[in-house]
Amino acid sequence: MSLAPAPDAAPVAADLADLEAVIERGLDAFVEVGNALLVIKIDKKYQAAGYSTFEDYCQRRWNIARSRGYQLVTAAATVQALAHALPEMSTMVDISGSAWASA
Repeated sequence: MSLAPAPDAAPVAADLADLEAVIERGLDAFVEVGNALLVIKIDKKYQAAGYSTFEDYCQRRWNIARSRGYQLVTAAATVQALAHALPEMSTMVDISGSAWASA
């Protein structure tokens, strides 16, 4: 994984909508990745590929630490639980009445 460039090194031509589209895709992706890992873990699908544990699968197949694998699984499960418990809530933050709106 590479580090993002410092803000002053960011491409000047990129506009806010393009950058926000990248963020939106990334937010969706982490939930999809977490959900996939959860199914792999619960159904022990990693065993079919010759891995003895979920942790071993994460490390050797994807080069992610055990803790990161569980973070992704937990984050996806949390998003699903919140969406189920609070379907009327949006993931967008309304700052129109805050000090940030006038900044």
